Amino acid sequence: MKFIFSFFLIFICYTENAHSQSKAYDKNIDSLLVLNKIVNDFEDVLTDTQEQYLIDELFDYELKSTNEIVIVTVADFKPYDDIFQFSLDLANRTGVGKVDKNNGILIVLSKDKRQIQIQNGDGIVSLFSNEQTKYIIQEIMIPEFRKDDYFEGLKKGLSAIMKILSK
Repeated sequence: MKFIFSFFLIFICYTENAHSQSKAYDKNIDSLLVLNKIVNDFEDVLTDTQEQYLIDELFDYELKSTNEIVIVTVADFKPYDDIFQFSLDLANRTGVGKVDKNNGILIVLSKDKRQIQIQNGDGIVSLFSNEQTKYIIQEIMIPEFRKDDYFEGLKKGLSAIMKILSK
């Protein structure tokens, strides 16, 4: 009986802890990141001209395809431990893409953390695979980021994504 009670008590504590951590994550995203445009340069890695160029490209692409692509740069993603979960929760919370098509792509870049993540909506995955995503990050974007040219990395990455989705 002691074993069952101990197990039950541990289970309740674990569940409460996981639930409170989940609430903290949701609160963090809700309070710190309000995405009010297609390009959200919170880390300030782009000039105003570069940011406007990307906004224009993404807006034109959305008009032609209905696919939504949003770019977010952040210096940190605390309290998250990794950019994957942060970007997934952010994509789900903000609803990138059309609801009926789930055709959104969220690109999250952290220059300070030296990490990038591309989250594809379920409606995009059949057209733009994880392997293609990995290739674009590793072979197209990161070489430009290593030269501290974040604009060129994002621009070339977007061009490659749009080309794949246009097929």
